[in-house]
Amino acid sequence: MKQADGKVYEQYRSTAIKGDADPLSARRLRYSIGELLPSNLHAEIVDIGAGAGELIGALREWGYQSVSGIDFSQEQVVAAESAGVQGIICGDALQWLENKSDCFDVIIAFDFLEHLSRDQTLRFLELAHSALRPKGIIILRSPNSLVLPGYRYCDYSHYQAFTSHSIAQVLRICHFTDIGVRECPPEPVSILGIGRFCVWQVIRLFIATYFLVATGSSMGMIYSPNLLVFAKK
Repeated sequence: MKQADGKVYEQYRSTAIKGDADPLSARRLRYSIGELLPSNLHAEIVDIGAGAGELIGALREWGYQSVSGIDFSQEQVVAAESAGVQGIICGDALQWLENKSDCFDVIIAFDFLEHLSRDQTLRFLELAHSALRPKGIIILRSPNSLVLPGYRYCDYSHYQAFTSHSIAQVLRICHFTDIGVRECPPEPVSILGIGRFCVWQVIRLFIATYFLVATGSSMGMIYSPNLLVFAKK
């Protein structure tokens, strides 16, 4: 992270995080990324930008036994510990990843890349590629700059957003392969979620139609506020 961001992250949870923990977060995460995770419950998994530990808690709930995390905000780490999630350290993820060659089977970085500059993004992905074991996977979630620019600007610490094309481009630059980019629609894991998912499908059709008319093609475009991205070493 940039040194100037220190003041922002010292108070990150108290100034940027709204609301209480989502009681359905584990179910929502399983719906989103369950099929991407390895079947080996001893796989080494690290959560970069682990926040208050929701993802780590979910992974452990699903039986994964070698899960760790790092976050730049001490407030977030304290919140994780208060929620009973241990194993998250406070520190700079880029520095922490240095000299960690072939250490992890899975690297997850949700809502992380948007906090980096372009140079830091390239450096992070290079370090992540080195830290993954052969055939290891990286799973990312980041704001989609194609729609709802408010996601890009809703947090003062955000520097960038991506499209499905640009995030695949930067992953290829950093030598990742088998790149996939998916939408992040509302997860139908509750009555409310099912309703939101159905309405989203209608809204998506209108957005796709607009881009088809405006650009002549809607192939490969992602229309959800966030992108879900995965790639292999």
